[in-house]
Amino acid sequence: MEIKSYGQAHLWEQIIVRLHGRDQKQILSLRFGIVTQEVDETIYWLELLTESNIINLLKVENLMNEAKELLAIFISTGKTAKINK
Repeated sequence: MEIKSYGQAHLWEQIIVRLHGRDQKQILSLRFGIVTQEVDETIYWLELLTESNIINLLKVENLMNEAKELLAIFISTGKTAKINK
């Protein structure tokens, strides 16, 4: 896999560091944690950009709604993965 951006490199670094010495169920739980953090941070930046009037809310409203839906799915799935350890 070719890493094309700093964001991708940072994400892979987080995954590698956190996965060292873990079993498969722990790895799955950690992956959902990382994905949840990344989606939450994306929502934060989109909100910041719209509140600062840098981007018009109408242009990113659908994207923000989808990100919030994905966040809820990842949080729920992550909780289920932790329960089923």
